[in-house]
Amino acid sequence: MWTPWALACASAAAAPAAPAPSRWASGTSLGLNAHELIQPTRADGAGDEPPTAPGPAGGAPGDPAAPGVAPDLTPDPAASRWIVRFQPRLWFAGLTGELTLPNTATGVSDSVELADIDLNNTVLNPSGEFNIQADKFLFSFTAASIQTSRGAAAPAALQLGSVAAAPGDRLETDLEFNTLHASLTYRLLEHDFGTAGRTVFRANLGGGVRYTEFDILLTNTTSGGALRTSPDFFELLAVAKTELQLAERFSIDLELAAGGLADSASFDLTVGFSWRPVDFIAGQIGYRILFLTASEGDAANFDFTGSAAGLFGAIVVRF
Repeated sequence: MWTPWALACASAAAAPAAPAPSRWASGTSLGLNAHELIQPTRADGAGDEPPTAPGPAGGAPGDPAAPGVAPDLTPDPAASRWIVRFQPRLWFAGLTGELTLPNTATGVSDSVELADIDLNNTVLNPSGEFNIQADKFLFSFTAASIQTSRGAAAPAALQLGSVAAAPGDRLETDLEFNTLHASLTYRLLEHDFGTAGRTVFRANLGGGVRYTEFDILLTNTTSGGALRTSPDFFELLAVAKTELQLAERFSIDLELAAGGLADSASFDLTVGFSWRPVDFIAGQIGYRILFLTASEGDAANFDFTGSAAGLFGAIVVRF
């Protein structure tokens, strides 16, 4: 028997289901605001993200760490690189030129070619260079020494300072030549040849000072007599340095230093070829020639006009 309650339930089951409410049919029925209904949806889903709350006054939305200030992309000055280079060298060099030794007793002294008393021989000598680079400034300190001890027969009658020598007298000479200079230069030019740092040319210009010292002991072992003199000289210099970096690992360096003061003048040229297999160490070979004229005054005092020149090899250590 069908009761009224059973008939009502059967009618409800047979009725078609009501369609699901459409998102676009009524914004209010879905609890959506009008701007949400017309907001486009991006393919990447970004449009479905909830809006970001505005940040502090003047700042970017949702960026509490930068209230009203744009990010500072300026490089930190403290991050500028300091580079220290140390270059111990062996310089295969010798002195050539004309030498006059002082004679304060009589005021008479002959000039003699170093080759005539066998002082122009080439020997292996210590030298080195130390550099500190701070951004575009470069401080350099270079030192070199030539030391030789030779004996020779006097080629003629000579008055070498206070030492008189007859032809054939045996002259023993100990000679030490020391030179050092310090300079400060500024990089005026740096050009990358479009190779992302592989081929770069750099040029520095600045100034410096040079100190030069001679220490000479001359002895006539045949007829007696000895003389020792140790003159020194200071100069102001103009300095130019260039570097051509090739393929990152190779470089050609050129340095010119020229100057003088009242008692001396010099011109110094150094060229080096370097290969750096790793970042912190390199091997270098090169050539250096230093022209020098130095005088203590009149003919009775010390006078030298000549040069020091030769090949060198170095290890360059970079920190």
